[in-house]
Amino acid sequence: MPQDLEHLRDGCRELIDATSTWIQQASESNWQPARGNDGRASLSNLVFRAIAVKQFESVITIRELDNRENGFSAVPLLRAMCEEMIWVYYLSKLDPSTRSSIVACLASAGVHETFVAQESYGIPNRGFPENWKDALDAQSHQGQIELRQIFKAKGFTLGSKQTTPSFRQIAKRVGMEKEYDFLYHATSRAVHFSVPELLRRIWGCPGSMKISSQTFERYWAAFSLYWGCWLFSLTFVEILLLLQAPRIDDQAVLRIQTAMERIKQRGAMPILTTQEVYWPAEWK
Repeated sequence: MPQDLEHLRDGCRELIDATSTWIQQASESNWQPARGNDGRASLSNLVFRAIAVKQFESVITIRELDNRENGFSAVPLLRAMCEEMIWVYYLSKLDPSTRSSIVACLASAGVHETFVAQESYGIPNRGFPENWKDALDAQSHQGQIELRQIFKAKGFTLGSKQTTPSFRQIAKRVGMEKEYDFLYHATSRAVHFSVPELLRRIWGCPGSMKISSQTFERYWAAFSLYWGCWLFSLTFVEILLLLQAPRIDDQAVLRIQTAMERIKQRGAMPILTTQEVYWPAEWK
């Protein structure tokens, strides 16, 4: 399926160039261990930096997959980028103490969930002393209680066993439920069993059908370039405003704007195309 990708490639390259200096600076930190609120604040700062660096690396990966004509492998990268962007938008609206508390509690709960999942599967959790396991259990339990208290205080409706709102609730809180629904559906097709996604790999005409991921490879590359750059640019700017450091010069900001104007000049990339649902009249 042919696609004109040059404006997307040019915009992506400009976006990477415009943000690379800041990303390089943000990837290095003079972090020092601390306890209490100061420790949570420093952890939160590192996590936001990590989001920006990870998304920058994802955009580079999308571009490399496009160059290798492996665009069909790029779409799953958008799922995490979408969720990261929405979390950043939500957390940036909170006071620093609450924001840092959420990040810290999500960290301990996430490690605990991973440990339990590994242990439940039967992979030996060697190298983790009992006192560490006990401390993790206690920390995770306390974190879940704190998360539930925070989100209930923020007006979210939680089920009896919920500690955090549904992701769509978070998206709605920052006015991005439409963007979330769109990208959630698009990426779900790529990461779950999907007959329509498999059918995209079957192309041809009666008597001569070919099955290959290359049939829609250019479409998947274009979709990933457009939405990957869109997600990264919004996330990057929000983190920039939140952290206020490292500083970025005005020229770089203008280059980001120019890059996104180029990327968006032909409109947003859709999920469904007419080509994949069109049935030629002569086949009837």
